[in-house]
Amino acid sequence: MYPRRSYGGQNPAIEKLMAEKDGQTGGAADESMEADVTDVQMADHYSSVVGTIGKKFRTKRQRSPSQEQAGERTPSRPPVLKKVKQFLRPSDE
Repeated sequence: MYPRRSYGGQNPAIEKLMAEKDGQTGGAADESMEADVTDVQMADHYSSVVGTIGKKFRTKRQRSPSQEQAGERTPSRPPVLKKVKQFLRPSDE
C-alpha cells in the first residue's frame, strides 16, 4: 500500500516512488495470494445477493402475487365501483 496515490501523471514524484516500490516487491505478492473462498461458495453467495437486491427494487404489483401465494393476504380497502355514465337521448318534444 502507498500512503499517497497519483493517477494520470498528476504527480510524477509519487508515481516514481510507486514504480520503485513495485520493483522491489517484484509484483509477486499478487500472484502468490490464494483464494480464501471457493468458487462454489462465491456462486452461492452471489445468487443470494442477487435475490436480495432483486427484492429491494420490486414494485408493489410485483410483490403482491408472492404474498397471496404464501397465504399472507393483507387486508385492503374494498374495490370502489365506478358508475358508468351512459348517453341519454334527448326527448323529441
